[in-house]
Amino acid sequence: MPIFTTLTSAGCSIAPSTFYAARSRPPSARSLSDAVVDGRIAALRASNALNGLFTNEGVVG
Repeated sequence: MPIFTTLTSAGCSIAPSTFYAARSRPPSARSLSDAVVDGRIAALRASNALNGLFTNEGVVG
């Protein structure tokens, strides 16, 4: 249980049952939607659709 040792040495105390309960929960709706958005952003970057959009010239004009 190295995670508990690390947390305890950092001054945080967490019950093992709390850790295992959080680990066994399914992903939240927010984390699932974030994964979809991350995938779309990665696809846009890979397709160069965002190329030059966030440069100084692209932002200022």
